[in-house]
Amino acid sequence: MGCRPTTAVRTRPESGLPGAGGRVAQIGEGGLRAAGDDFALPFGPRPGVFIALMCAIGLFASWLGTLCWNQASRRLPSAIAGQLIVFETLAALGYAYALRGTPPPALTLAGVGLLIAGVVVAVRIRPVPVAG
Repeated sequence: MGCRPTTAVRTRPESGLPGAGGRVAQIGEGGLRAAGDDFALPFGPRPGVFIALMCAIGLFASWLGTLCWNQASRRLPSAIAGQLIVFETLAALGYAYALRGTPPPALTLAGVGLLIAGVVVAVRIRPVPVAG
């Protein structure tokens, strides 16, 4: 069994994502290339700049996110800070469906509704001071 030097992948014409119909991308010795395009995928015409920029964005986004999380967790009560994790999940869902360009299915919307209801209930609970 040998390995073929190139593989074709069909993409959706409106998004460039793998799926039915549309343009064909070829994977071979030169990397991934869209058929008929001069743009080298996945790193573009200047791979060094792309990789350096992605590393910088990843590093600083992670660092800045951790810094913000640490400040928020110090300043907020733990019951409220814990709810931030729920909103992180909701934001990720929102970004994913916005990127796809499709609305979430009914079951996902039901889950989102339950998460939001849980946060509302948890935020309304007031801690009772312990006498002692």
